[in-house]
Amino acid sequence: MRDHHRIMFQSVIGLFFVALVSLTEGAVEKDDFNYVHHDYDSTIRLLQEVNSKCPEITRLYNLSEPSVQNRKPEFKYVGNMHGNEVVGKELLLRLVVYLCDEYLKNNELIRFLLQNTRLHIIPTMNPDGWERASEDFKTNGTVGWLTGRSNYNNVDLNRNFPDLNKVIYEHERTGKGPNNHLSKLQKALELDKDLQPETRAVMKWLSDIGFVLSANLHGGDLVANYPYDETRTGDSKRYTACPDDGTFQYLAESYSFLHKKMADPNRKPCDRMGGDNFGKQDGITNGGAWYSVGRGMQDYNYLETNCFEITLELGCDKFPPADQLKSLWEDNMEHC
Repeated sequence: MRDHHRIMFQSVIGLFFVALVSLTEGAVEKDDFNYVHHDYDSTIRLLQEVNSKCPEITRLYNLSEPSVQNRKPEFKYVGNMHGNEVVGKELLLRLVVYLCDEYLKNNELIRFLLQNTRLHIIPTMNPDGWERASEDFKTNGTVGWLTGRSNYNNVDLNRNFPDLNKVIYEHERTGKGPNNHLSKLQKALELDKDLQPETRAVMKWLSDIGFVLSANLHGGDLVANYPYDETRTGDSKRYTACPDDGTFQYLAESYSFLHKKMADPNRKPCDRMGGDNFGKQDGITNGGAWYSVGRGMQDYNYLETNCFEITLELGCDKFPPADQLKSLWEDNMEHC
């Protein structure tokens, strides 16, 4: 497994979930970013170039490194957890370059953003899955719905975290036990032999840094998804509210309303059968109401670390051609 390099920006609380959609009041004058699909080596080179260009506000580091203690709120974006869902990865790489460039231009909002919180960015959590999907794309001009979704060991990383939902639902039933920080990390790492290297690295990272908010970037639909992902009842789909349901709805809407298309009730749904028309429900969904997901990263964040994470599905096409990446960036940058 390759090292999971990520770049850390010092960034902002109030704008975290709209960082991709409303960082400036006007459009960028000139966009000379190279919109291509970045493989692992070119991803690292881009991050290194940004770090060299903006050393004041960035640091490139590995998941195994200890965190830096300070009092600024910590936020994170994680992309490409499913290797064949690539839009989030490319948007995050574009965001890294954008933040650096705007900082150097003395953009007041960006400078405020970068002086008041810290934003951690993992462009790709699953580089091995990406390589598999990329080869399929090069060969066939398209990518199978599941090709490259899993890691090198054919494990879906978003079904690989400790299942803390079952723990919290039992605590709710009995009226006993805590409702947060539910797992004993070291014990889980030692006893759960099914945990993948990528999952273990992220679990340690979440334990090291007190993240407040997070977005996990996916593809295959266009919707902002919020906890709980796993249903209490065991049903395949049922609205499953967490104690902070109202706050999570607000966070999801903060993104969907500022996205150019996500909350548009007149847009075509990704589900061609018409089953999930998220545009008609403000571009958001409760995870369990969509379909139940056990052992997912979103619920693990909330129940283990108190980090409020939502999942952003950024488009119907999981692996679109590179010539669509610029317009996808603009969908997430402009809302008027």
